[in-house]
Amino acid sequence: MASQGSLAQLYRALLTLHRSKFPDPLRSVGDAYVRSEFRAHLSAKTTPAQWDQFTAEWLRYHRMLAGEGAAEPAADVISDLSGEQQAKMHTMYTEAQKLRESMIDEAFDKPPPPPPTKN
Repeated sequence: MASQGSLAQLYRALLTLHRSKFPDPLRSVGDAYVRSEFRAHLSAKTTPAQWDQFTAEWLRYHRMLAGEGAAEPAADVISDLSGEQQAKMHTMYTEAQKLRESMIDEAFDKPPPPPPTKN
């Protein structure tokens, strides 16, 4: 099991990455999710094996955000999920894709900024 100190470091590192990688609306969603997951696991009767998996998955997420890993979840992780969890994951993926597309569309639909004026 990871020590509380290393979990606190991981928690802070995730929030720092969110600050540097995401625009404010996405950052607040990501920060809230990280907080709720860490709090839920800290207050639950989590076994050492569950702590190890929890830490490994958050480390993988950290590496992915930092550009050091794959963005897709490992196949064994998906196969371990219940049907309900897989459905939620699919819904989140679909919504994230829609948000990404709307952000891209919005970025390209905006007129270019006016050229700087000379005084």
